[in-house]
This record gives sequence, structure tokens and C-alpha cells, in this order.
Amino acid sequence: MVNLPGHQASKLFDLLKSILITRNIVQVYKLYMTIKIVMIGAIVMIILISSISNVSASARELTQDERESGFYNERGSPKYDQDRPAINPDFAPDEECNLGYYLKCLPGTAQECPEGYHNGEDNSCSPVECQEGYHEEEDNESGLCYPDSEGCPEGSEYALVERDDGKGIICLYLFRICNEAEHSSKDYCIEYCEENSRGFTCKPDAS
Repeated sequence: MVNLPGHQASKLFDLLKSILITRNIVQVYKLYMTIKIVMIGAIVMIILISSISNVSASARELTQDERESGFYNERGSPKYDQDRPAINPDFAPDEECNLGYYLKCLPGTAQECPEGYHNGEDNSCSPVECQEGYHEEEDNESGLCYPDSEGCPEGSEYALVERDDGKGIICLYLFRICNEAEHSSKDYCIEYCEENSRGFTCKPDAS
């Protein structure tokens, strides 16, 4: 056994201590990066799932007339406005047009939506309001409505709440409503605020 002088033993001890500290820091950093990568992957997956669900909500099997109309692309989605024929002889939008992109809902380049209808993001004419038993989603520009029984998209940060105008219900973003007194004590906001802390989102608005 080698006996070291006191000052050499102290230096050796300090060296070993610094090595252990450095090793722990590296391990903690690796763990942090692993968690970060996993979280980013989860966020990307949620976005992809949300996008797929939005596509599947409007996707359906086209009829023979729709396939031959010149108003749909090979994926079964409505063509861009400039790629469509000038006139759609079947153009006659009704309440069903906020449930899917049917041929009767798609205007030609020389046609416009009638009064009480608006253009969605796919230039499909749909009623301004959802019919009874259906609701819209905040910032969803598709113009589509969804059954109340299905609630909001799974995995989203929406809550299904009463509309301010009293006309049914709507899916609103939690980060926009959970600082309002009427929502902050609800289960959906309590759960959301336990998992998130974004600025003033979860601090009830005193006003």
C-alpha cells in the first residue's frame, strides 16, 4: 500500500471528485437530451395524427360522377380553384355541405357561393353555421362541422364548450379560455393547467 503525503492525497481526492462531478453532469445532460428528443417526437406525432384525422374527416369514396367531374384530384380532394372547370352543373350547396366536400358544394371558377354560405379552405361552399347536433372547431378553416357526440379531436388541446352567442357548442383552445373565470374551475382546465404553465393561461382573469 502506497502512503501519500497529506497535500498529495488531497489533490488526488479533489481530482477524483471533479471527475465524478463531470461524469454526473454528462449523464444528466444525456438524460436531458434524451427526454427532449422524446418530447419533440411526441409533439410531431400529435401534429401528424391531427393532420391525418383532419384529412380522414373529409376523405370519402367518390362517386363515379364526382371522379369524372374534373373537380377532384387523384387523392379524392377538391382541386384548387384555378384548376377547376368554369361551371359545375351540379352546383347546389345545402346543409350537407359542412359535413363533406360533395360535388354539389364545389363552385366552378365562374361561380360563387350563395348568400348564407362561405368559402372554406378548399373553396367549398358551406353554411355559415353548423346544423343542430354538430359543431365547429376554432381556427379550422375547412368549413366542416363535426358531430357533437364525437367531441373534440382526440389528443388535441380543445374543450367542447357553449358558444358565447348561445348557438350550440364549439371546440375552443384551452390555452385561450383557461384564464377566464367561467372556465378556470372546470375539470378540463384544471387538468390542462396541472400539465401546462404558459404565461398567464392558467391565471384567472381578474377582470
